[in-house]
Amino acid sequence: MRLSVIILIACLALFNLAYFAVKTTQVVAEHKRRNADIASEFVQQYIPRGSKVIGDPLYYYAVTENGSSYHYYDLYNTLEKREAALRQQYDYDYMIVSGVSLARNPSISEYFLSKAKLDSVASLNIPQSKIATVLNKLGIISSMEASGYNCTLYKRVK
Repeated sequence: MRLSVIILIACLALFNLAYFAVKTTQVVAEHKRRNADIASEFVQQYIPRGSKVIGDPLYYYAVTENGSSYHYYDLYNTLEKREAALRQQYDYDYMIVSGVSLARNPSISEYFLSKAKLDSVASLNIPQSKIATVLNKLGIISSMEASGYNCTLYKRVK
């Protein structure tokens, strides 16, 4: 009985160490894609200060630190009511569709794209490292690691 408990604890410890090693390797290999400065530079280049922007939480700080306001398009109320309120009351200028948002729930951006005239302004695409590509194929990384700060920026035609 005691030997089986020791073996079980050893297996759990080995699993945890292996998982820690994989995640640490992944974070180090993907440092460039996870760098928030890339998002900030993208926003500064394409979104004028004072703009009204919508998107998921990933770009919140990059947009607000650049002097624009930001509302989440994926939180609170129903999708239909959110879209109508953001378009009619908030009267947004730009929409950022991140890779994270597309991985988690692509129907949100699809719905917004169907309700307003939006022109694609720019895309940010940072390639995955070889390590991340392998880990992504195995299905053991989150949507943030799978896409980093990749996004497409749309300007609303009013």
